[in-house]
Amino acid sequence: MDIIITSQESQLKTAQKFVKIFKLSDICLVYLHDKRVFAEDKIFHSGISKNDFTIINPLQIPLKSTYANIYTLYKFNKIIKRLINEYNPKKIYLFGFGTIYNIIVKIGRKSGVEINLIEEGLSQYLEPDKRKISFSFQHISESFNLILSLLRKKVSSRNIFYNIIYMPVYIILFSVKFLGISDFHILIMKILRIYPEFFEETTNFDNAFLAFPEIVKNICAKNFHQINIIEYKSNTRYHVKNKKKILFVSQQYATKNTYNIFYTSIFSILHEIVFNNNYIIDIKLHPRENKDLIIDIFKSGNFNSDICILENSNYNAEEILLSGEYHTLSSISSSTLVYCMSYFSNIRAFSIGSELLYRLSNQAPLQMRHDINELNLRFNVAQYRAGKSLESIFYNDISVLGNPPALSGASRV
Repeated sequence: MDIIITSQESQLKTAQKFVKIFKLSDICLVYLHDKRVFAEDKIFHSGISKNDFTIINPLQIPLKSTYANIYTLYKFNKIIKRLINEYNPKKIYLFGFGTIYNIIVKIGRKSGVEINLIEEGLSQYLEPDKRKISFSFQHISESFNLILSLLRKKVSSRNIFYNIIYMPVYIILFSVKFLGISDFHILIMKILRIYPEFFEETTNFDNAFLAFPEIVKNICAKNFHQINIIEYKSNTRYHVKNKKKILFVSQQYATKNTYNIFYTSIFSILHEIVFNNNYIIDIKLHPRENKDLIIDIFKSGNFNSDICILENSNYNAEEILLSGEYHTLSSISSSTLVYCMSYFSNIRAFSIGSELLYRLSNQAPLQMRHDINELNLRFNVAQYRAGKSLESIFYNDISVLGNPPALSGASRV
């Protein structure tokens, strides 16, 4: 029995389409999750059919296993070994990849399993630095000082006799906090050569199924196959009903401390677009974004009523575009922008990424900064800037991507 490994809701229906198009049988669909974010019925609410898979396995992995932690990586290693031993697959299909997937690849290779990559977004086209794991003595020092200052505050708020009695507890608390520092684990793992595959920058695949294999530079694979990623989303024919409607696809970049300034900046940009161009904008939030908090931020500002936050649905951005309700697509750096330019001839696409970076200044998340730079460097996506009309920013020539052929199976590149 072969295995498909997914870790996001959006990948589930894509996996179902992949199985149907390539006529795969006897497949175990594995959904990696941690207890923190998983609901038992999430898989089946995504709209997939149980009939397309022999087994559907929601596999719980350790909390924060994607970060450098010796204990959680040890547990993850055991879970994957148990999975491969149980199903004894000839092939494993991975949707996307990251540092933790290198461990899956290594265990699979040792068992003689064919390892295949299926595109999920455009993360494969970004520079390897996105997946590079490194440590910093400065981070360790900063974490040490932060833990120490918090402990000092606790000690200073209590009398001397209480502190003497509870000193062993303080020492234990400090030790547990310090030993949990990710950079400390990275240092130990590098010195002792523990799980070296976790630090590998590239992964070798037997086959890579990608929408634009001709521009791949950071993936090592024996064979590249071109797939029509939009074909996987829906077979619905579309037509534009309302030429004054924009779909804005949001992305999870903000941290707990930057939520307010991040979304206030986004809403300000969208407000300007609506006001100056007489558009209606619907916002599709990312499943992991805090919808209630975002709505509160929107309500607290004086933003245009023609901006609407869509209710959560089981549809991804491509499927919403296929409904025919939207004339224009916008986002920060979403791969949907690139797909739209290539597959939707009568839907325009633009990014607000550069303008958002300018407004956030040094408070812009590093990952967002990196992704927007990659989008500007590699893809001919129009960028909105304040004071410019939408009509003036769209490029006439989007031949950089070409016109990918219709899917009739895997085509060798």
